[in-house]
Formats: sequence, C-alpha cells, structure tokens
Amino acid sequence: MSNIEPEILGPYVKPILRIHQDDGYVPFGRKLDDESWENLPVIPVKKLQAMFPQFVDELTRDSYFGINTLWRPDNDRLTRLNACWVDIDLHQAGQMETIGQVVGRVIDTVIRRE
Repeated sequence: MSNIEPEILGPYVKPILRIHQDDGYVPFGRKLDDESWENLPVIPVKKLQAMFPQFVDELTRDSYFGINTLWRPDNDRLTRLNACWVDIDLHQAGQMETIGQVVGRVIDTVIRRE
C-alpha cells in the first residue's frame, strides 16, 4: 500500500455556476461528524460568484451543495430541476414487468400528479 497522500482540491464555484444558471438560490451544507449536519448559507445564484470566497473555508471537508435551484431560500419549491433520479424496479411481488409496463405506470402517475 502506498503512503502517498492524495492532492486535496479546494471547492470551486465554476462547476456550481454551470449547474445553476438562472434566478434562484443554491443551498449548501456540511457534515460536522458522522451524525451531525449543518446547513450553510443559501446563496442567490446571481451573487454566488462574489459571495463564494467568503465561506469557501467552510466547504473544504464533507460539504455539499444542492443540485436543484431553489425558488426562495426558505422554501423547498424549485425554480429549476437540474437533475432527477428515479429507481425503477421491473418487478412487484411475484411478477416481472416489461419496461413498457413500468414506464407506462410512471407516466400515468405523473398525469394523476401522485
């Protein structure tokens, strides 16, 4: 096993700005330890470039930013959905389904707004 330490790269604002390209807010957070979480400032996209250096030290370890752009800092409503993840299983208890059946059920669910 090698004793070479990996190069530690600092937080950079440019990738965050590539994801968040419109009006709205970017949430930030960090882990304090294995069980504790701290919410950091929710920054307006338009001010992120200028404000980022002020809190970059808080982002150097176990920090996260929200992928989807928030409408307001105190609201979970999104301005922009930048990414979406869905776990689609092709089976229910005792039966296998086709991809078409599962996708059709997803479309029906969206239409019903469930």
